[in-house]
Amino acid sequence: TDEDERHTEIEEQYNEVKQIIESRLTPQQKRILELKEIQGYSIGEIAGMLSANEGAVRMNLSRARKKIRECYRKEANNEQ
Repeated sequence: TDEDERHTEIEEQYNEVKQIIESRLTPQQKRILELKEIQGYSIGEIAGMLSANEGAVRMNLSRARKKIRECYRKEANNEQ
């Protein structure tokens, strides 16, 4: 069914993003991304947990998201 196909497509996209996170991000970027996007902590809370300043946390988060986008686009373009 269309719903099954859509579910499979979403699962494939999820797995691609997960693979990029595992293989392309630094340990610090992975940790910050997890704390922010999965666990829902604020930038300030993350900075406190990691003994870092908020600017550094924001920069790491921004770089992580950019790296994911770039890698995902490259993989999507290679499949076409």
